[in-house]
Amino acid sequence: MRVLRHHRPSALPPPVTRWAIGLMTLAVTFTARAATIEVAPSGAGAYATIQAAVNGAQPGDVIELLDGTFHGPGNRDIDYLGKAITIRSRSGQASLCVVDCGGQPMTPHRGFLFQSGEGTGSVLQDVRVESAHFWAEGGAVLCTAASPTLLRVEFADNYSNFGGGLACLNGANPQVQGCTFMGNLSDFGSAAACRGSSPQIVDCRFVDNLTAEIGGGLLCEQNSNPTIERCSFETNRAEVGAGMACRDASNPKVFQTRFVQNSAHEAGAVWCANSSPVFTECLFAANEASERGGALLCVFAAPQLSRCTLYGNHAPVAAGIFAWLDSAPVVESTIIAFSPQGEAVACTDGGTATLSCSDVYGNAGGDWSGSIAAQMAGDGNFGADPRFCDTSTGVLHLWANSPCLPGNHPGGATCGVIGAFGFACTPVRVESTTWGQLKSLYRGGR
Repeated sequence: MRVLRHHRPSALPPPVTRWAIGLMTLAVTFTARAATIEVAPSGAGAYATIQAAVNGAQPGDVIELLDGTFHGPGNRDIDYLGKAITIRSRSGQASLCVVDCGGQPMTPHRGFLFQSGEGTGSVLQDVRVESAHFWAEGGAVLCTAASPTLLRVEFADNYSNFGGGLACLNGANPQVQGCTFMGNLSDFGSAAACRGSSPQIVDCRFVDNLTAEIGGGLLCEQNSNPTIERCSFETNRAEVGAGMACRDASNPKVFQTRFVQNSAHEAGAVWCANSSPVFTECLFAANEASERGGALLCVFAAPQLSRCTLYGNHAPVAAGIFAWLDSAPVVESTIIAFSPQGEAVACTDGGTATLSCSDVYGNAGGDWSGSIAAQMAGDGNFGADPRFCDTSTGVLHLWANSPCLPGNHPGGATCGVIGAFGFACTPVRVESTTWGQLKSLYRGGR
């Protein structure tokens, strides 16, 4: 295989000024180093393995992987070595370009390492990383004090003690976009885990991940403040916090994200301790806790929910929100409705919840009851059927006469739109799965 490179001219143009020559030199150097390097699973070509290609690459180079399965030495534990290069599949289809780490308890291996100060110019794109096994942090991908770009990467069936799919440590702030985390295992943060790091996580899916302890989908700890936007946490499982967990002064900001059908012993969707996460226009639906906190459980925490919809969550205690041990959640313009088990909100041991412009209705264990009973009479709160489009298919937009829409609020309150979705009740083609329609909820009609 031929490696294409542009070579530096033998002589510079005649001098004009010192700064002009400097600019021209930089431009020529960049052009000289830009190359595309092809690597095949068979090892044929100028570079037999991915790591060999990385070793030979220059800043700006692109390493293109042909479809197939890469395995064995040089095709796992791949270190970017601090280089601003791109590793991507040529086809652009992650499922067809697989890095099989082949990790086992006695022979641990990761997929990729970013540990030399890599920035956003270090890119991993359209590749599937699977079967990593590492007892320490980071199964498939480890980022420590580095902030690469991970674009449409699939993390599947990986394991580590902390961050089975992805671990971000020591100020690692990667850009994680369009990625899928599925079937990963860990004791803490089975899909992804952050310690002292604040990644940007956008348009990602966390599905069927399992942890024995905390954070089935994502765990944030020790001052981690990630931004999570338009993501989906579905059917994850954990002992505590099946969708997401945050602790130790970690304050994630979560926008337009779905937590659906996650299950845990405590905190079916989200668990937070000593933290103040913010959830805006998020959906919590059909999450389950076998003890308490069907959707959200907080301990010494002050989460904020704005324009969220909590529908059909269940737990013996607090199907919606459980405020425990001096926690003080603030809930604004939110719907908590139709929980088949447990009350909407419960507070114990100094916990308090403050609600405004919120509709609490149809929860089996009680609506405006217990510690929030007195709040129904003021601050725009009420209890009325939200009039969702079609709960049988999970379409949780609102009919035009919903009390959660402006102009329809009981008592003349002026609260704006209440809940994650606005008016959009039109005939909808029903998918075969009960919650199939949830995948398109953020594509319009807000």
